[in-house]
Amino acid sequence: MKLSIFLPRAQPEDAGRISFKDSNLKPTIKRSLWAYLELALISTGMIWTGLSLFFGSMYRRSVHANNLDLYVVDLDGGYVGSNVTRM
Repeated sequence: MKLSIFLPRAQPEDAGRISFKDSNLKPTIKRSLWAYLELALISTGMIWTGLSLFFGSMYRRSVHANNLDLYVVDLDGGYVGSNVTRM
């Protein structure tokens, strides 16, 4: 005895529909999957590159920041510039 729950039958309204398993769609599906995979790999590489640069620049930041000389030049003599140069 077969259970009809697990075996879907084609209905009359399904006559013009195309299945995902249709052989005419295989090249399109293959191209789409490769494009998605390529996009995922490129995105992953860009994220890894960006995070590596960010965390590499943050490594031992306090040791490297002591070597910097900072000069503040107040070119316009405005309120903000005069307060910053007074610090």
